[in-house]
Amino acid sequence: MIQGPEGFIVPPVDPHAIKVIIRNSDGRYLAHSGPEWVFTAEPAEAQVFDFIQDEVAARVEAARMKGGMDWTVVRADPRAGFETCDRCGRRVMAFKAVFDGQSFLCATCLEGSSDSIPTMPGSSDA
Repeated sequence: MIQGPEGFIVPPVDPHAIKVIIRNSDGRYLAHSGPEWVFTAEPAEAQVFDFIQDEVAARVEAARMKGGMDWTVVRADPRAGFETCDRCGRRVMAFKAVFDGQSFLCATCLEGSSDSIPTMPGSSDA
């Protein structure tokens, strides 16, 4: 266990993983809704990214260069638990993941629409 600055205990996960969310200049957070990317006022609804694995810095810079988007990368609350969807690989807050008896699923995959997984803005696929 790791003790954080406010004295809370964080279970060790991947010591090199830095979980982040993306906020725009209006203070809204990047989230996905079905096949679309949207911004929400609720940080708990934000898509959680692995800063290194998801190449967040490069993607945020690409979004700025291509579309003039002014985004800020914000470290996700280390006290919040995250799960990875076993079907599509999205990281979601633990309370938003559903365990169906065999795997953890995000809401999109639970609804059976995993074919329409959005590509993160700023990626070469977007």
